[in-house]
Amino acid sequence: MFKYNPLFKEKYIWPKGKLPSPSRVLDETSDKTFLEKWRKKVGEKEADRIVAYSIAIGKSMHTYLEKKINNEEGKLLRKNDPNKAIATTLGNIIIKKGLKEKLEEVWGLEAHLHFNNNYKGIADLIGIYEGEPAIIDFKQKRSYQQESYDSVQNYFTQLAAYGLAHNKMCGTTIKKGVLLIVTHDRRFQRFIIKGHKWRYHCLDFIKRLKHCIKERSKNEM
Repeated sequence: MFKYNPLFKEKYIWPKGKLPSPSRVLDETSDKTFLEKWRKKVGEKEADRIVAYSIAIGKSMHTYLEKKINNEEGKLLRKNDPNKAIATTLGNIIIKKGLKEKLEEVWGLEAHLHFNNNYKGIADLIGIYEGEPAIIDFKQKRSYQQESYDSVQNYFTQLAAYGLAHNKMCGTTIKKGVLLIVTHDRRFQRFIIKGHKWRYHCLDFIKRLKHCIKERSKNEM
């Protein structure tokens, strides 16, 4: 059973108005060369199929994890969900290897965060992880990931963006990000950023956010 603390529940509210998400900021400032080469190699149709399949599994896995962390019982996914089996399996691996006896307190699930009128987004999980407040993210991937991958580095920067927002909204001092990944062939990976890595990714997001704001200002002129 996971311990839930609604300490900041009332603060997880978005401001009115349309704001970019951290994922959009990262997408607009990322090098897409590798992705373009991959799509060309497998073909547009096959690439679209793979991406759609992965997104569907990810949504089901996130739903399953959210309900499990909320300590819900019974059928957690729809009976007719075509990805129910794999999403349940992958979700249980994350719980067993990444959360059990590590996640000490839950502050928020699918928490709505924002930083003033600069950006807003939804964080997978916020709470006390191995004795420290942290932003925690779940990912499912088709293959094993290396820390050096641009996509993994972007995940780190996204964690930092949510940490900055949570600290601004709630007066916390989160300086830790936890990335939990499980591959479709059932391999588990855990990455933790803190210290100089956390500071680096905070600065990385701020720099990229400023770039997006500058570009949007140009387009509006």
